[in-house]
Amino acid sequence: MISFYFPLFIYPFENDARWTQIARSQIHYLKDDVRTVLEYANYELVAEAYSAKGFYIKSLENKDTIFQEALNIS
Repeated sequence: MISFYFPLFIYPFENDARWTQIARSQIHYLKDDVRTVLEYANYELVAEAYSAKGFYIKSLENKDTIFQEALNIS
């Protein structure tokens, strides 16, 4: 097994369970959001599947604590 060491990589992104950029135009022109609504996914588990540590920020109130925890484990 090959493993790569990245000391810290923070990639925050929104999980709104839809392809919002595509949905905007599609709903406007087709009046339908078919195939743009997705299931919610636990993306923090993807990081763990690659032997990294993933975090889930449920609200902006706890973001500073989670970012600090990420820095502490790096």
